[in-house]
Amino acid sequence: MITPKKKEENVSNFGIELTEPSDEFRHFNYSLEQWYNNKLTSEQREFVDKDYQDPVRLRGAAGTGKTLALAVKLLKDAYHFEEKKERKRLLFMTHSHSTCELVMKMITSMDEKALFHNFKYVEVRIASLYDLAQDILNYNLNNLYPIATDGKEGRELQYEILSNALDDVTKNLRFVTSKLSKCSNSFSEYLLDKKRRHFFTVEALNEFACILDAENIFFRLRELQTIY
Repeated sequence: MITPKKKEENVSNFGIELTEPSDEFRHFNYSLEQWYNNKLTSEQREFVDKDYQDPVRLRGAAGTGKTLALAVKLLKDAYHFEEKKERKRLLFMTHSHSTCELVMKMITSMDEKALFHNFKYVEVRIASLYDLAQDILNYNLNNLYPIATDGKEGRELQYEILSNALDDVTKNLRFVTSKLSKCSNSFSEYLLDKKRRHFFTVEALNEFACILDAENIFFRLRELQTIY
């Protein structure tokens, strides 16, 4: 028996992917209702209508309106929870201060009810990763100095620091003869060949970001130092 193929939803293991172009940066003079009912693409609407039962990741190329969809969802859900008198905390976290400013402009232009700064039941915050880290780590009080306070600038500085460190260590004859000589040929080539070292540097930085923090290695290290 042949059955018609079901229409595949735009949802995968990675969440919802935006593929249609968006008017995200062309207009800031539409209300939330206008954006939701008339301006969002079907894919953006699908994301905005998602509940909080399960996590969802929003993906898409530049210009497909990821930031806009997130801003609309934030304000729409805040309105909903406030109307229902449900106490909720909503956080919109970004990699940079510039994106925070962009999101605030979007929210302000949509918020025709002027409720965003006057919610009674809903607490909303738009902040960068640096802002959140500052709240938790208290940089100033603990004499900690971040490499940078902006996501892009910070990643560039991290790359520069690691690149300089690799330059120094590969010029160290003792390291090359006693340590690197025991490594695989492919690994040695990645370090010694400056053209290939770029790929190694990027992969190393991704490893630091995805593994060390995710596995709480630093926290475990402090714990062990305390014990011993």
